[in-house]
Amino acid sequence: PLTEVREPVSGQIPFIDALQRIKVLLQDKQADCSGSNLKYDFLVSLQCDPTIVFQCKVRDTVLSSALMHKPSNGLKENVMLEFQHRMLTFEDQFGGDASRSMLVPLEYMSEYCIPDVIYGLALANRHEEQLKALENDNIHNKKYKLWTTVENPNVIYIAYMEFFGITLDCDHVRSMDTNLKERLTTIEQQIYDAAGATPSDFSLTSATELIDYFLIKNNHWSAKDTEPTSSSQKYKCDSAT
Repeated sequence: PLTEVREPVSGQIPFIDALQRIKVLLQDKQADCSGSNLKYDFLVSLQCDPTIVFQCKVRDTVLSSALMHKPSNGLKENVMLEFQHRMLTFEDQFGGDASRSMLVPLEYMSEYCIPDVIYGLALANRHEEQLKALENDNIHNKKYKLWTTVENPNVIYIAYMEFFGITLDCDHVRSMDTNLKERLTTIEQQIYDAAGATPSDFSLTSATELIDYFLIKNNHWSAKDTEPTSSSQKYKCDSAT
C-alpha cells in the first residue's frame, strides 16, 4: 500500500521511513519475526533494500505445519483449524484482481493485512507450544529442536541465496558429475554381477522388471491361481522369500 496508492493519504508514513523502521526490526537479534512463508517477506525486503542483514528470530508457521503434518501449510487454513476463525481472503477483498488493490482505500487494506500479522503471531505461538509438547511427551521427538535450530534459521539463508545467487565452481561441479556417473556405473555392474544378470535382463529403475526377474524367474513367488504374466498383477511372496 505504501507504494501503490495513487493519491497522497493524510498521515501516511513515507515509504523510505517505513522501510527504515522495518529494517531496524529485521536487524534486531531480540526481535521476533513470526509469520507464514517468511522467505517471501524477506525477498520483498531485499528488493527494497539489499543491504538488510537479517538477525531477527524467525518462526515460520509453514515449516511448523509441515513438521507436525498439518492438513495444510497455509496461514488461513491453520488459523481456522487452531482458532476456528475465518480470515478474509484476497478474493474477498479484491475479487481476485491484484490490480484492484491500488484502488482500495487503506482502511479496507488494513482489514486484510492486520489480521495476517495478529494471527501469524498467534499461530506461531500455538505451534511452538505444540512442538514443545511433542518433545516433552517423547524425548526422541526432536521436531521442536529441528524447527528452531535448522528450519527457521535456514529461511534467511535461502532468501539470501535466492536473491543474490551463489558462487559456483563450474569445473568442480562438472568433475563431481563425471565422478558420480563413474561410481554409479560401477555399482550398477556390481549389482548385475551379484544377480547373475545383465542390463538386458532388467532395469534397476523399474520395480516391475526387478520383481519379474527376482520373483518369477527364480521361482520365489506364490499365487492363488496361475503364474502371473506380468508384475502389474498382484502376487504374494511367502514369508521365507
